[in-house]
Amino acid sequence: MSCVPSGALIFLIRAYEVVSELLIERNQIKQLLEANIEVESINTKLIEHITKNTIGLNSEMKLAVAQCVLKSTANEGSKHFDVYKSWIQAIRGGKIR
Repeated sequence: MSCVPSGALIFLIRAYEVVSELLIERNQIKQLLEANIEVESINTKLIEHITKNTIGLNSEMKLAVAQCVLKSTANEGSKHFDVYKSWIQAIRGGKIR
């Protein structure tokens, strides 16, 4: 009897792989987060970066990857934490889809 991962587990495994690859380019991501631009622009540029560096991700998965990237940098300083917090609020408020 084989163990086949559920769709959610496959999604999480793939998201982890994508985030790991993107974090290699951590300096570019840090520059983006440290720029004085609106959170919606940060999201747009981050999604563009994810799209450029991945293949076959749907919009929900791209948002999940963006969240993982932002969350992973949130503990690197108050600016990064504030960006992550603002991004979460924008998602919940419907400003980012």
